[in-house]
Amino acid sequence: SGPGTTCTFDIGDLPAGASGAVIFGVLVKQPLPAGITQMANSALIGDDGANGTDPVPADNADGDTTLLVAQPDLHLAKSDGGVEVRPGEIVIYTLTYGNAGDQTATGVEIGETVPLHTTFDQTNSTAGWDCSDGSVSGTACSLTIGTLNVGGATAVQFAVRLNDPIPAGVDFVANS
Repeated sequence: SGPGTTCTFDIGDLPAGASGAVIFGVLVKQPLPAGITQMANSALIGDDGANGTDPVPADNADGDTTLLVAQPDLHLAKSDGGVEVRPGEIVIYTLTYGNAGDQTATGVEIGETVPLHTTFDQTNSTAGWDCSDGSVSGTACSLTIGTLNVGGATAVQFAVRLNDPIPAGVDFVANS
């Protein structure tokens, strides 16, 4: 049965002074929406009243709150595809990201820094980076993703243009 469904269990006759226990289990659906950290459940017992009114009805119900351990698990991988470029050419980094956790992530943002000896290339980057075209080495850039559901992977591009000329002895550009 789904959330909010009332379930009943017929105990039958319960002699005076007797007690018992019933196990009631639920399956917590995954993934959990962001912000869900606990689950509340309540139970009550009653009879048909054929043998009189319950003298203490206040103790016929109880509830319990269970903490739920769930969180997003973000991952990101970056690749330039192994390209080799000359001064003045463009390098496009593909950033593949996802959420492998068991809860939706909110407020997700990807951060990048324009590498040494390059400038940001807005035209070949995924739209939405907060850097201006031509931003210089060391500029921090970010791309707002927002809500990221569990599962799957998505990719964005961050492109830079290698300076021309570059200083003597520079053999590679590091972008971590």
